[in-house]
Amino acid sequence: MEKKLAEFDERFDSLNEEMENDQMTISNLTAKERAATEELEKARKASLKVLEKHPSFGKEDGFYVRRMGQIDDDPWLRECETRFKRAKDGWQLICGTKLSAWVDKIRDPEFHCFKTVQVGTEDKWKRVLDENNEDLLALKKELGEEVLKSVTTALETTLSEIIELLTRAAVEGRRKKAAVKRRRLVDNAPIR
Repeated sequence: MEKKLAEFDERFDSLNEEMENDQMTISNLTAKERAATEELEKARKASLKVLEKHPSFGKEDGFYVRRMGQIDDDPWLRECETRFKRAKDGWQLICGTKLSAWVDKIRDPEFHCFKTVQVGTEDKWKRVLDENNEDLLALKKELGEEVLKSVTTALETTLSEIIELLTRAAVEGRRKKAAVKRRRLVDNAPIR
């Protein structure tokens, strides 16, 4: 009996030690994942700043970023017309003021309403919109669910979309350079 009890104690200690090692590994990986997420967020902000300074940003022949800030204004118009129909300044002015304030807010790289949450019981983490963000809750309370949805949709621009856009712009730039080079070669070719 004592022998079995000693075996159980030994097995228990072994499993306890293994569990502590696993928990340390999980903690280390979680910290690394959070650091990587923060680094990606900084890279996203930096890439947007670089794109804004690019000479062809926003021009017809240039390229565009689906900016954080492209809000669908239909829900805003409907809600503001309903809620502020009898306002002294007119519901259109109130709607325009509120909408432009939110456009400015979500274009601001310092505005951050995301959080990192654990997915399931596994050690997977995901960056999601923080539904408890004070600004978002105030917007929902003031103008309703549809207006909130238009803002959250605008906020969900992913880093992969930015990278895809930059890649497309780089490929297009190379094509234009190659076409210019071919034209120069053709223009400078001797006539026979």
